[in-house]
Amino acid sequence: MEKKIIVRNAEGEAETQAGILMQNKINYLPKVSVIIPVYNVDKYLHECLDSVVNQTLKEIEIICIDDGSTDNSLKILYEYAKKDKRFTIIAQKHLYAGVARNAGLSVAKGEYLSFLDSDDFFELEMLEKMYQKAKQNKADICVCGAFFYDNLTQNNLEKKCCLNMDNLPEKPFVINSLHSNCYNWTTPCAWNKIFSRKFVNAEKIRFQSSKSCNDAYFTIVALSLAQSICICPDVLVHYRINTSSSISAHRDKSNHSILNVYLAAKKVIKSKRPELLHYFTQKLFENTKGEWRLCGEEAKQYFALKAKKVLGADYKYFRKIFTDKTVKKYTLFGFLPLLSIEEK
Repeated sequence: MEKKIIVRNAEGEAETQAGILMQNKINYLPKVSVIIPVYNVDKYLHECLDSVVNQTLKEIEIICIDDGSTDNSLKILYEYAKKDKRFTIIAQKHLYAGVARNAGLSVAKGEYLSFLDSDDFFELEMLEKMYQKAKQNKADICVCGAFFYDNLTQNNLEKKCCLNMDNLPEKPFVINSLHSNCYNWTTPCAWNKIFSRKFVNAEKIRFQSSKSCNDAYFTIVALSLAQSICICPDVLVHYRINTSSSISAHRDKSNHSILNVYLAAKKVIKSKRPELLHYFTQKLFENTKGEWRLCGEEAKQYFALKAKKVLGADYKYFRKIFTDKTVKKYTLFGFLPLLSIEEK
């Protein structure tokens, strides 16, 4: 009989129920909980899970949340769980990856948290290197480099934006020391980072439930509130691109989710880290330009209308994105000169 759990959203409200179909049988406190949302990825799931099962760090738990898959994904999860006692399988209706990650968070017991998308994969030493670095520095967050793995050509491309060493002070560092660079040295994605579970729970950080950009709020808030962040300079994650199943492949229809990231994260930062609000607004301006640029013409019109409605008084900061034809020069998560935006 499956055990029901309550999943809470980024605002702490009860979001949905999920069922634990299979509970792990480990008898130790895991060093890392690997949380994997799964939705219709049977083509890539074996490679993803193999990269976790065969990690050199063995004291882990592997929490897979099936997000209402209609292919063989859930069957594959059961096959792995029968062979490896470290697996926990959770099932929910199709509510997207953010809700699935929150379901995983609700049962995680690890000292650190790792979030892997089910069509991506790790280097086999990823968790060991990241965990050792985080423990050594007593860090709330540890960040590593990443490859973009082209599914069509099967080539790896190292993406400097995932870990831009040029924008970093001495490592490890306290977030206060970053000033204007505090959001310019890594992308707001969760998959090339591990997070202290104690820190995440103390700050009550959760994922948004939007279809895309649902890890941006979690990551931005975590980076803003962390007291210590350390770097593992190795490239340890492979982020798969050019697939029909990836979240980024469908972003054109939901890129405007970045607006909800801004409003929700701004509320937290204004309350807890107001000295970072100016730099946060600048970075989200840049990222919003990047998301808007990825849209088709029809989606751009919808994005612009949505922005005016959602942002309200803050729309004045972002208006130029939707009216300036030079916006095509900008790229997603690009590192651009700081803008002159004043927070009123």
